[in-house]
Amino acid sequence: MELVPLYGLTLLLWILSMLRCLHYKKLGKMARKARTETKEVPSVSVIMVTHNQESLLRQKLPVLLGQDYPKDFEVIVVDINSSDETIPLLEALEEEYPNLRHTATPATARDISLQRLALTLGIKAADNEWVVLLNPDCNPSNTEWLSNLCVSCSPEKDAVQAFVHYGEVHGWNAHKWQFMKLWQQMLWIPFNERHAPYRSDGNCICYRRSKFMDHQGFAAHANLIAGAEELMVNNNVERGRFTTVLTPQAILTQDTPHSDHHWRQDQVFFMETRRHMKHSCLYRTWYACLALLQPAFNMVLIPFAIWHYPNYYVIGGFILLWLIHLITRDYCFNYTAKALGAKTFHFTLPLMVNLLPLWDITAYLRWRFSNKQTFRKKFI
Repeated sequence: MELVPLYGLTLLLWILSMLRCLHYKKLGKMARKARTETKEVPSVSVIMVTHNQESLLRQKLPVLLGQDYPKDFEVIVVDINSSDETIPLLEALEEEYPNLRHTATPATARDISLQRLALTLGIKAADNEWVVLLNPDCNPSNTEWLSNLCVSCSPEKDAVQAFVHYGEVHGWNAHKWQFMKLWQQMLWIPFNERHAPYRSDGNCICYRRSKFMDHQGFAAHANLIAGAEELMVNNNVERGRFTTVLTPQAILTQDTPHSDHHWRQDQVFFMETRRHMKHSCLYRTWYACLALLQPAFNMVLIPFAIWHYPNYYVIGGFILLWLIHLITRDYCFNYTAKALGAKTFHFTLPLMVNLLPLWDITAYLRWRFSNKQTFRKKFI
C-alpha cells in the first residue's frame, strides 16, 4: 500500500509523456492537411537586410528576383555599412532586374539597433501594403515559392509566417540546431494557431505595412539588438490574425550556421527578447512542462524499476511502458519531420529530448550573467 502513490505517479507521468508524444504529431497533421490554394495574391515588397553578405546575395538574389509571381513584386535590399562588394553587386543586378532596389543605413546612426533601423527604412520605402521580411541566408525551394507564401496574405490576416528549417546537417552542432529549431516550432506553431501569437521565426514574415506604421514601427524596443520581427508579431498581432504556411512549395531552407557561437548567441538573445513579450505566461508554462516531462519520467521510472528487482513481472511492465512511449515518440516526431521536409531523428532522439532542459538552463545562465548592455548596443 505504501507504494501505491508511486505507482500512480509513474502511470500519470507515462500518460502525460504519451500525450506529449502525440502533440509532436499535431504540426505534421497540419502540414499534411495544408493544400496549395489558387486564390488571388497581393502585390508585395520583399525586404532583405544585409551586412557583408555579398556572396550570399550573389547566389540568392537571382533566385528570388526570378520568382514566377502573378502580380507586381519588388525586392528592396537594405545594406548596413558593408565593407565588401555588396553595393557594386546590387548596382549591377539593378541594371538586369528592374524590380530590385537598394538603400543603406546612415553611417552616423546612433542609439538605435541598426537591424531595426534597416528594416524600418526598407518597409517605409516599400510601395505595397504587404511586405515580406526575408533573411539573405534563406533559400526559396522553387520559382513559385513567393506565390505559395503570399496566397495566405488575405484580408483576415495581419501576419503570415513561412516554415523554415535548416538545410544539410553535418556534425553534432548542426544536428543539435536542426532538432532544437524543429522541436520549438512543434510547440509554438500549433500554439499560435489556437491562441494569440507568442513566437515567430524572424527569417521570413509577411506583415502589413499599414499595421507597422500604425504601431510606430519598432519604437517600443528601438535599441534592442535582436527580436525585431518576433516582438512585432507578439506585441501587435491579435488572435486569429496570424498563420503559418506549411505547404511544401512555401517552405524555406535556411543555411546551417558555421559555428556553435552563432547558436549560443541566438539562444541568449532570445532570453532577453522574451522579457518584452506579451501573454507569455501560458506558453512558457506549457514549454517548461513539455521540456521537463521526459527527464521527470525517466527519473521516476528507472529508480522504481531498480527498486523492484528481481520482480521480473513488475520490471517487465515498466520496460513495456517505456518501449511503448519510445516507439510512439519516435513515430510522432519523425512523422512531423517528414511532413515538413526536415531531417528525421531516430537514434539520437532520446538523447536530444533529455538534453533540452540542460540547453535551456545553460542559455538562461549565459543570459543571466551577461552584461545587459550587450543587448542594447548598435548591432550589425
